[in-house]
Amino acid sequence: MAIPTVEVQSFGQSIWYDNIQRSLITGGELQRMIDQDGILGVTSNPTIFQKAIGSSADYDPAIMTMLDLSPYDIYERLATEDIQNALDLLRPVYERTDARDGYVSLEVSPLIANDTQSTVEEAKRLFAYVNRPNAMIKIPATEAGIPAIEEAIAAGININVTLIFSVKNYEQVVMAFIRGLERRMAAGQSVARIASVASFFLSRIDTMVDRMLDNNIRAAQGRDLARVALNNKLKGKTAIANAKVAYKHFQGVFYGERFAALRDAGAQVQRLLWASTGVKNPAYPDTMYVENLIGRDTVNTMPPDALKAFIDHGKVAETLTQDVDDAEQTLDLLAEAGIDLDQITHQLQVDGVEAFSESFRSLLSQVEARRDVLKTGVMKRQEVALGIHTDAVKAALRDADAKFVNVRLWNKEASLWHTNPNIMSRIVDRLGWLDTDKTIDYARLAALRAAAAAEFAAGTLKHVVLLGMGGSSLAPEVMNRSLSKADGFPNMLMLDSTDPTYIRHIESQVDLSKTLFIVSSKSGGTIETSCFYEYF
Repeated sequence: MAIPTVEVQSFGQSIWYDNIQRSLITGGELQRMIDQDGILGVTSNPTIFQKAIGSSADYDPAIMTMLDLSPYDIYERLATEDIQNALDLLRPVYERTDARDGYVSLEVSPLIANDTQSTVEEAKRLFAYVNRPNAMIKIPATEAGIPAIEEAIAAGININVTLIFSVKNYEQVVMAFIRGLERRMAAGQSVARIASVASFFLSRIDTMVDRMLDNNIRAAQGRDLARVALNNKLKGKTAIANAKVAYKHFQGVFYGERFAALRDAGAQVQRLLWASTGVKNPAYPDTMYVENLIGRDTVNTMPPDALKAFIDHGKVAETLTQDVDDAEQTLDLLAEAGIDLDQITHQLQVDGVEAFSESFRSLLSQVEARRDVLKTGVMKRQEVALGIHTDAVKAALRDADAKFVNVRLWNKEASLWHTNPNIMSRIVDRLGWLDTDKTIDYARLAALRAAAAAEFAAGTLKHVVLLGMGGSSLAPEVMNRSLSKADGFPNMLMLDSTDPTYIRHIESQVDLSKTLFIVSSKSGGTIETSCFYEYF
């Protein structure tokens, strides 16, 4: 029986695996996938490495040999070792396909996504550091990334251009690739065996557009049946339509006169790579981002669940060039429905960079924590026994990931909780805590800190008592217990109970003449807190 992941090769498509972890390589599973499942390449990103390094003990033995290194240096060595070992397994594929496949991608730090020069320097450094001809460096298709892509290609580096969501942005990526090769050819350098893929993201587009379509449907329900029907018709169609229109542009450029001279000089086309192919909406077929986008000179990189589903029940046929007119009409109808796809795709790219940056920062924090624990020679593991709730918790986490809850929370999107405009405005008002790094008056805080230290040293301030109820006292109490008292500063006590016995207990511990009282209430009208204020 034919294996779908192998069968697609007859239509000019390569299947890559969107995942990497040390045990996958050392345990032989990646080699098996190459030999049996037709896997021809591997992609990685900061989120994948965060899950691999931060969530397993696979890397502890290696970290034990790097205890004196910084978290970033530890991460880079761990990631590079994985990339190099995977590249060595895929080297026969690279040679057999004449440098068409056999690549493993390693991304430049997302923290420099908006810095062209730093991205170029980092791409060159990483490519040299990995030191394998089949290494591929990932650069995001941001405004700063486009010129960096041209420079990297001109330097002869294999590039995976990531976080492409729009056809317009894809067109910029194509021209950056071509300009880089033309510069090499003009300089008398070879353009052969320089590979590049343009990673076009899919499921995230449908997730965002479908959410807006659902809002349109709710707004028109019972009033405008034609509008309801149009929005329902468009659900789950945007990403594939967008991809097919992008592929039409690919054909026009790379199979036409624009690329002819480079093609004659031995240059490879820059293949479109379908990314984010895991289906987020359970109502949709779990192979929709694979089966509908099979065509010549393309790559589909699949996360574990998508790969498993396609191998199990995927259907293979040349579909990418089918119904292109319908795809273009779908994009036109989106505009009629009031969906601004350009705005959505731009925001998705911004959110994508931020999500990868967040994963990267979290990864470095996890590496630092693991290094510090291993330094002590004690690894204390805490496991939560979820029991019968395990599946529900995992489903909730997948749902939160699919809905970009982290990024939307930091963007203060009240739609996470409600769709009523009046309630949404109140929700946004209650998310001010997200901006504490901007709203805190640091100069005033420093002055208060200095004054408290001076009064403590002079003996005129011995205690601080916070008066508050519920949320107004819980966070300060958690921080106070976690961080403990700092030398040279007064003791802190919490009064969050109207029990007379406890009030007397707090009062008995302090000298009222040498105590600072902090009255804490979000509303300003909490009756218990007001009573504390009047009492003291």
